[in-house]
Amino acid sequence: MDDPDGGIFCDIMRWCNLVSALTKEQREKLSTCAVGRCMLQIPSRKMRPLLIKYMIQVYDVEKRKFIIEPRVGEISARNEDVECLLGLEDEGLSSADILEEEGEEWKTNIPPRFLSKKTGNLVMKDMIEQIITSKATDDDFLRRVVLILIGTVLAPTSNYTVHKPFYAFVETMYKLHNLNWKQFTLAYVIEQISTCRRGIYIRQWPKGNVAILEYLYWEKVQPLDEIALCARISSRPLMINWTEATVGLRDNYDQENGRGKGILKIEDIITEEYRRSYGKKTDANNKSGADIKKPPTGRSNGRSNGKPSSSKKPAPSWEITMEINMKRMMQELKREIMEELPERCAKDVVKLLNKSGVRYKPMREAFSDKDCYEEGCGSFLNGAAERKEFVYDKQKCHTPNPCDYFVGDGTPENPWQVNEAAKYASSSEVPSNIFEPALHNMKKNDEHKGAASEGSKSLNSATGKTEDVNGKRKRKLPLKLQHPFIIENPPKRQPRKKQTPAIAIASTNDVEIPQDSTALTAEHIAAAEIFVQLRCKTEENGKKCVYKNDIGVTLTSQRLKVVLDHKWCTDDVIDAYIGDLSLRVGDDRYLCSAWRSSFLLEKHRKGQKTKKSNKNDDHLAARTGAIQRVMDEYFKREKAYFPVNISNNHWTTVIMHIPKEEFQVLDSLYPLTQTIETVRALRQQIAADIREYNKCTTGFFPDVSTWNIKSYDMPQQKDGNSCGLFVLQCMEHWDGDKWTTEISQEMVNASRKLINAQIVLATSNLLETVKTKVVRISKRVLT
Repeated sequence: MDDPDGGIFCDIMRWCNLVSALTKEQREKLSTCAVGRCMLQIPSRKMRPLLIKYMIQVYDVEKRKFIIEPRVGEISARNEDVECLLGLEDEGLSSADILEEEGEEWKTNIPPRFLSKKTGNLVMKDMIEQIITSKATDDDFLRRVVLILIGTVLAPTSNYTVHKPFYAFVETMYKLHNLNWKQFTLAYVIEQISTCRRGIYIRQWPKGNVAILEYLYWEKVQPLDEIALCARISSRPLMINWTEATVGLRDNYDQENGRGKGILKIEDIITEEYRRSYGKKTDANNKSGADIKKPPTGRSNGRSNGKPSSSKKPAPSWEITMEINMKRMMQELKREIMEELPERCAKDVVKLLNKSGVRYKPMREAFSDKDCYEEGCGSFLNGAAERKEFVYDKQKCHTPNPCDYFVGDGTPENPWQVNEAAKYASSSEVPSNIFEPALHNMKKNDEHKGAASEGSKSLNSATGKTEDVNGKRKRKLPLKLQHPFIIENPPKRQPRKKQTPAIAIASTNDVEIPQDSTALTAEHIAAAEIFVQLRCKTEENGKKCVYKNDIGVTLTSQRLKVVLDHKWCTDDVIDAYIGDLSLRVGDDRYLCSAWRSSFLLEKHRKGQKTKKSNKNDDHLAARTGAIQRVMDEYFKREKAYFPVNISNNHWTTVIMHIPKEEFQVLDSLYPLTQTIETVRALRQQIAADIREYNKCTTGFFPDVSTWNIKSYDMPQQKDGNSCGLFVLQCMEHWDGDKWTTEISQEMVNASRKLINAQIVLATSNLLETVKTKVVRISKRVLT
């Protein structure tokens, strides 16, 4: 395949040159965002076009993997791989959604100060000059430098400009700091590679961060020879280890052995935990084989200071060394055999054919009248066939062979005829056919059996033939020893068995799914438990969803099984149950999701404040979110219930009671003194949202920062994992003044199976297939 057209747009050296030209203050400003902090560490090096082309060629679009060699293995590109290689975290806003919603808009609405006056594009050369000459450290500097990072490393589309829709990522500082850069850079380059691989030939270089392909190959396809380049546990992120010098050593190794060949080991997992666990196993193997000493090499004076030498690289384990040596020996042996095999076969064939009395005659051929008068045709009209002698080694002694007794005195119909001398040859000279002993013994046995069974036959008056009376059949010669082309009375083909009719699976229309989760029967509860337990028996099925509602809350079988196993409930279990409970409680309360309180506490912890500036539009997004929360959650009804996570190990319930103007705390384990700081932080953040709403609109809501925080008595839990279920009971049975139902630890434990069934068979659950399967299981339990 010829080299693709154009050039590689990814240019790490250009980005590193810009970083080296930044001032100390500019670097500190760049390190405030996660993506800039990671990419400040990338070492400068050249791109490897041959390696990139190789990785593109071995990429399988259907499997979404790189097939290094069919017998060697395959590697994949996952989100955790990008985190290990580049250090980018897998969290934040979705880049695909931002491009879909705002990408087209920012093609024409980019501020003029970022565009070139000549072309109206985001020209990287102009932005680099602006950054270096101005030495500014404001938000515009951060936008420009991140745009250059996108155009050179993360998602380059040209050598000169940055794709205009990407400006949507740096429009506000909130997006720039909270975008999921890891997902963006990996998804973009994989999409571009898939596009280039649709045809038979790769006609142009793909866009995007193709440097990831180089890092994937270097880290996951590791040589096991003694010249292994990098240690298994290296500095993190892994891109730090691949400097120009290290990459040059690896290029030399690939050039000598061939890329994807040699003594290699495929490691599709490169996380730090996996490599450390592998290192522990290797150390254990070394300790178990400590009595085996390595033979001395080089000069030695017999002296030792007991200190390890720092100049020598640590030797590989004995298991790896033995495996390397065995592979080398097998490869050399196989190479020698394959080189000598054709010559040996030719010698044996010539030796067998080079016998006196062997003559070559062509078989009879179909020819036309015209061919009969042409010279050199393969017929017998030109006289006897010319004798052809196969000469190899005349000095070797002649070995008797059955071919020695075949001469060319036959006719075209039978070119091979046995010489008369062969008929009278002694058995010592002519080897017998390999089937003759078996045929002779079989014939003798048949004669013996025929004589023995002669008296057991009778004459059939109707047919005039003799038939066996004792029921034994007469033995016949097996078909494999008869003429291979003549089979008398061939057996009829056995008729195919009739396929058993498939059991018709009833459609979802004939299954009555309960519409009220409070009216579930004992069979429904037992069936839901069986369904979840069976799903969790395999890891693949355990990761499948059993609940999904219209606002995007999902729950897998493994996460739901904690309710049945008496383990600590996570936020997705609470959110799934709230999705069904909100349809059953009265109109006097609004049930907030578990992630809402975590979001408010995290926002209060970071102390995010909106800045009113012409160059910063973050306050617009903050205002919109605050207005929506105040209208749709805080003051939508008389009471707002918040499930609050305390230090990531305990759940408590906080109610904002509007008529009483107080915050109520219902805790099943800790007193109010243990959780008062968390509740105050939640109250302050809610008050901040209300103040923002009152500034932006004509409405007015009270200042909740002065409301009292009051603790109410509730039954205490007797274990360390039921706090999440107590929160669900508070939301359902606490009306703001009293308990509508008596709850206890025994009641909570007894309700675990019911809660499991209510989540699976909830009205808000959009997975109708799951509910149908549970109902069918309940019918079997009933029968």
